[in-house]
Amino acid sequence: MESNLKRRIPILLLSIFAVCLLAACKDAGGVTGTFDWDENVLVYAALREEAMYREAVDEFNSTHTDVQIEVRDYSGEGGLDRLTTEILAGKIPDIIELQQMPYQQLAQKGYLEDLWPYIEGDPELGRGAVMEGPLRAAEINGGLYMAFPSVLINTLIGPERLVGSRYSWTVKDLQEAFASMPEDSTITDYYADKRMMFDMMCTMILDSYVDWETGTCSFDSEGFRETLAFVNSFPDEVDWTPENGGIAELRERRLSGRQMLWMNGFSALSDIPMLDSLFGGRTAFVGYPVGDGSVGSSFESFHTVAISSVCRNKEAAWAYVRSSFLPHYTRSMLTKRLEGGAFYGFPINRADFELLMDLSVSPGVSYKSYNGVGEEIDLYPISQEDLARFEDLYHRIDKFDIGDHEMRTFIYESCAPYFAGDKSLDETVELIQSRTTLYVNERR
Repeated sequence: MESNLKRRIPILLLSIFAVCLLAACKDAGGVTGTFDWDENVLVYAALREEAMYREAVDEFNSTHTDVQIEVRDYSGEGGLDRLTTEILAGKIPDIIELQQMPYQQLAQKGYLEDLWPYIEGDPELGRGAVMEGPLRAAEINGGLYMAFPSVLINTLIGPERLVGSRYSWTVKDLQEAFASMPEDSTITDYYADKRMMFDMMCTMILDSYVDWETGTCSFDSEGFRETLAFVNSFPDEVDWTPENGGIAELRERRLSGRQMLWMNGFSALSDIPMLDSLFGGRTAFVGYPVGDGSVGSSFESFHTVAISSVCRNKEAAWAYVRSSFLPHYTRSMLTKRLEGGAFYGFPINRADFELLMDLSVSPGVSYKSYNGVGEEIDLYPISQEDLARFEDLYHRIDKFDIGDHEMRTFIYESCAPYFAGDKSLDETVELIQSRTTLYVNERR
């Protein structure tokens, strides 16, 4: 499945939110709210229209008579603007859905409740009941401020025969691997343009050029300059449609070894044999190019929620949020989901995670599908070797995809004149360094 997981936030809306954050005190004790809501109602700020959280809210409301959760819909055009305006006015929701919200800034400014004490003090949980890797990756200064039931893995994938067996590499490593490929080869999908390559190359590295503690930035470094020059070598746009044979060509190029990488996240263990079949050999999860030697892959989740630090009934809010960390599956339930091909994501609850690992290699689970070139393959059970490949990657990842979308957006906009040939690389780097330094220090 093609990955299009990077969601961008309009700068105007985030600028409004920045005003809110700058107006607030810089510690958790300084965040206050002025409420005219019913004290027996917890306000849930929803930024999506999906039914998943609605069912959970209905279940909570049916079992709690003393307090109810009221969903306030902020999805759709203008919803984020409306939510930030209410927060600015002191009407901070009790439970906040974090999609599109600046998680790092909210946590650092004291708007969100640290969930580790709740997990550790819960008689049914504790740190031993959850998969700590993704949770630690989502920490801000040692605190965990969001809950999520499962994660996906966001990475770059390529055949080992082309990219080697590794989990991290630099832009230079990528270029050297590509130089050994046939003349008509491509790094990723052959329709890649500057915007696609900017997202691919910069997804994992922008934060590494920012030190939020000191307020210093290093976008004028040689590594970032090399990255921008590399992105600029791609076309502005490519005329491509799947209807004119594009899909068939993509499949053929991957299988024949003329495409080095695929921008893809994977959400099931069965993706491993699928990807091997797609590329005609064992694949490696090399990840996005980074310059510090860290793993270039990250966790992410499609459903994240937080408890506000001024929540009027934190005990009740935790009673709702804790469901993200609890077990949800029996062996028979999960077997049916796997065989039906309808299970995605890697659970945060340890019991569910370990059950998934066990069933994925169990001879009693059978599920067939088709790879990218039309061949039928067995997806379950997977081999012990593939399970080990997954676990090796999973336990190496130390990043959570909670990138600063506003910063990513204005950096790309700052690059636009350079990509168009109207500004030099030196001028572009100087502008980005100046803008990001100002941006970071305004939000510290």
